[in-house]
This record gives sequence, structure tokens and C-alpha cells, in this order.
Amino acid sequence: MSSRGMSGPVVGRGAGNLELAAAGRRAGATGPAGRRPSAILTRRMIPPRKTRTIHVRDLPIGGSAPIAVQSMAATRTRDLEATARQLRLIHAAGADLIRVAVDSKEDVAALAKLREGTTARLSVDLQENYRLAELVAPHVDKVRYN
Repeated sequence: MSSRGMSGPVVGRGAGNLELAAAGRRAGATGPAGRRPSAILTRRMIPPRKTRTIHVRDLPIGGSAPIAVQSMAATRTRDLEATARQLRLIHAAGADLIRVAVDSKEDVAALAKLREGTTARLSVDLQENYRLAELVAPHVDKVRYN
């Protein structure tokens, strides 16, 4: 909404709220449905969801924990050199959790080698093959199945 919107300029968004201020309004201006806007109109847009906290190694996720920064390696996991480079870059950039895709037994073998070269928290994304979960579990901190 622009600063000339029906309810005044947007002053902030957060926690599912949209706050509209009546600042800068001309005398006699009206808001939605012809009503005069009050100082701040707050409308619940998306109700907050209650979640439980889980831990990935020492990292709390969900509940009242702060937001954890996650990123995903965008390489074929079996390309050891490229994936190891991305893991280093993402970890150095400050990611709390790094996701890696595993689609085959070749990827599982590559993941085992990658794990030896990093201390980063790793989460594996199993896209189609849930049968690989038992094979990848010893090499990662979290298993994610889509």
C-alpha cells in the first residue's frame, strides 16, 4: 500500500500484523468504509502457529527459538569437489544448518566423504527415495523427507 492508501502510510509489518498509521492525513480525510482512521489500525493477517522446539545437534528450531539460517547446496552431491566447496562457503557465511540432497546410493557414499571434511550441521533432503534414510542417518544431523 502506498503512502496515499485508504488508511494512511504503512508503518510496519511483523508477527502477522499489518499496521496502518493515520499520520500525514489531511483534516477530514476518511479511511476504509468512510470511517475516520484512528492513530493505528491493526489487523491480524496470519495467525501465529504454535510449534514445538526440536534440536538439530545443539541448534534449537521452532517454538520460541530464534530463526535458524538454513541454506542448501545447489550441486550434485556426488560431485565431491563442488559440493565440498559449497559446504565451506555456506558454513563460512554463517548458516546454522546446511541441506544436502541425496537421491541415490552414490550420493550416500559421497555424503559420507563430505561429512569427514566438515563440522557443519548437515540435513539431508530425501526427495523420492525414503529407503535411503537408514543409510544416510549416520552421516547427518537431520533427515528431511519431502
